[in-house]
Amino acid sequence: MPAYKNVKHNNSIRRHNFPTFISAVPRYGPTDSSSNNDSSDNDSLNSPEEGAPSPNSDNNNANDVKIIKIKEDFRDLVESVMQISQAELIPRLLVNNIELIMGLQGEEGTQVISSLLEDAKKTKETATTMTTIINNDDDDDDDDDDDDSYYSQTIQTVEMILTFAEDFVKEAQNMDKNNKSLLGKILKAMVNSDNDTSISGGEGNKEELSAIGARSREEALDKVMKEEKANFTTGFLRHLEGECNRIENAQGMTPESTKLLEILRLVQTRVLEELGQDLGEAALVLGQLMGYDKEEELLGVLEAGLTVQGRDFALEMASLTEEALDGFKRIPGGADPELVEKVNFINKRLQEYLNETSEFQ
Repeated sequence: MPAYKNVKHNNSIRRHNFPTFISAVPRYGPTDSSSNNDSSDNDSLNSPEEGAPSPNSDNNNANDVKIIKIKEDFRDLVESVMQISQAELIPRLLVNNIELIMGLQGEEGTQVISSLLEDAKKTKETATTMTTIINNDDDDDDDDDDDDSYYSQTIQTVEMILTFAEDFVKEAQNMDKNNKSLLGKILKAMVNSDNDTSISGGEGNKEELSAIGARSREEALDKVMKEEKANFTTGFLRHLEGECNRIENAQGMTPESTKLLEILRLVQTRVLEELGQDLGEAALVLGQLMGYDKEEELLGVLEAGLTVQGRDFALEMASLTEEALDGFKRIPGGADPELVEKVNFINKRLQEYLNETSEFQ
């Protein structure tokens, strides 16, 4: 049985319904005015063995090679999705290939999608023709249905991937909006006094402003940290780091931007401290740390936890990481390399911490 049959497809997609995909193409492609060039564009996407190379400039040749590579990668992704029998596994695969999917924008994306679906259509038509030549009886309807099912499933899979990309973008935009709102709330709480000009750089008795401002900021920050603790996600940490990097990389740092960067770093530190204080048993902590993709984020939370929980906590967690690493070695075929690398990273830092603190015991 063909692999694509492992995935259920929408029965509303029937034979000779190729234009179904057109509604998806404009999402990432040009306007309809360019649709007349689809046939010529598709020819340029054939593999080097199937079509003649462009006779134009080196730039055109390089662009053709680039598009062919994108088409091959996208075809592999479509085939992989069609072979997955458990629908809940599809989003992870698409997220891991989100750069490829988001690259299907503009005219190049339209060419890739159009060419891929034209190939699927030709595959069906060729197989149907060969079947008709070899056998002219009605017993071959099942084979024809197989070819049509593959073609229909290709259309549906492309539609699903494009819809996923749209939802992904919307969700990312919503997350960005929420992260900006949360950061704004924190900053507003830190400068809630009319007399606090620490960010704007206003005039006044510097010592007095420093004492009053520091105290009021600390109190306001404590309050908002408790209220918003549930919203301190890995996405918010990335947003904070991104804002800090943006200011640091800006040309010509001003006193105001320098002060803002200082405050953002303070917020970042406090968020990590809050997350560290909320860590529970070592086993739970290890599970929580697995949710961080970037080493700097993971390390920040781990450091905060070690600072709050201390050496006994580190000893308990180190025993768990060593046990996990030992267990990975006994897994037939080996464990997930990324998982092993992450646990190794945590274990290494724990051992360093234990060595550092042993000097004071």
